[in-house]
Amino acid sequence: MEGYNPNDAWWRPGWTVQNHTFIPPEGEEPDPPYPATIPVVNVVATYLDDEGAPLSSRLLIRPNATYRDDATGTTIMPRVRAYNIKHGRLDINLPSSDSAAIEKPFTYTVREAFPGGRQFAINVPSAKADTGPVPLHTLKVDDANIIPIDSMPPTYGWQTPTAY
Repeated sequence: MEGYNPNDAWWRPGWTVQNHTFIPPEGEEPDPPYPATIPVVNVVATYLDDEGAPLSSRLLIRPNATYRDDATGTTIMPRVRAYNIKHGRLDINLPSSDSAAIEKPFTYTVREAFPGGRQFAINVPSAKADTGPVPLHTLKVDDANIIPIDSMPPTYGWQTPTAY
């Protein structure tokens, strides 16, 4: 391909003139959006399509309440965050939703952002922190407080839910 330069942002998948700052450098993840005093749980899942091939897509995850870190006094406002499923594998870290460091427990709403995807609530117990990977679907809870994530996110990965 004439003119191809792998270091030029134009050739990066997902880059646009309108919004080119959202793509982190290869291999780097943004800093976690939560205080270090809250334990983190490694959550994993495997996604395959109907033919058994690995699926590449996203999960949208949103805390269902504002939560506060008692140790630092930091208030964390809920927002939807997109997590990539790469080659059928989800491997993310989420802050515990029942940590002793926060005022009160909360749950997360999870939306599988692909055709046929489901929406459900999860609880991320602090007892699972540092125990190794925890399968996502074992964290499901029956929760009437699911905050709907109504539409697919734009290509840059963030959205604001329309209903609270």
